[in-house]
Amino acid sequence: MAASRAADDDFARVFSLTLCGDADESDGLRARAREQWTEAARILRAVGARTRWAYVLLRLVCLDNTEGEFALAEQRLVDVSRLADELSADDLQAAVANLRGVLAVRGGRFADAERILLGVWGCPGAPPDRRAVSAVGLAVIAMFGLPTPTAAGDARVWIDRGGRRTPACWNRSPGTRWGCCWTDWTPTLGPGANVPAGTDQECDWLADSPSVLAAFS
Repeated sequence: MAASRAADDDFARVFSLTLCGDADESDGLRARAREQWTEAARILRAVGARTRWAYVLLRLVCLDNTEGEFALAEQRLVDVSRLADELSADDLQAAVANLRGVLAVRGGRFADAERILLGVWGCPGAPPDRRAVSAVGLAVIAMFGLPTPTAAGDARVWIDRGGRRTPACWNRSPGTRWGCCWTDWTPTLGPGANVPAGTDQECDWLADSPSVLAAFS
């Protein structure tokens, strides 16, 4: 960080700010992460680096969602979505949709969330990692949405679909988002699993994983 300031290099400083923010977020230091990413976004907007700015905004949306700043998160997503449409950027569009799905789940709008995430899963232009995220989201909805007798089985189907469709993104090793998904959920996906609906478990899981950014930005 000091070197980038000394060199008066905006892009080097943004790179440092973003990485430091990532590290802070992974360590649970969300206030520091927000500060770093906000400064990175300010610089990128000032120099006209719109695509990089959009990806930093996605990081801030993750924090907004975790901290209950839903109106701010939605406004940021509107800004990124507008740019994604302008650039026909499939990855950005899918990332925005996934995060909108998360916001819908957080608001208890499971039908809306399912519709949004199914759109990502079925979109030929969506990159594999974004589709993998949508599969996890659909598993979350199956487990924690409106109660059904097949909830656990439906969730397992989506986890398995994500694994088959996007094997390169579905790292099952410990310490990764996918590893957490398998470690935390596999024992609950067997016959007779009983998961209460209408709770914040899905949001707790998203917020407490090693890095929410691994999946959404």
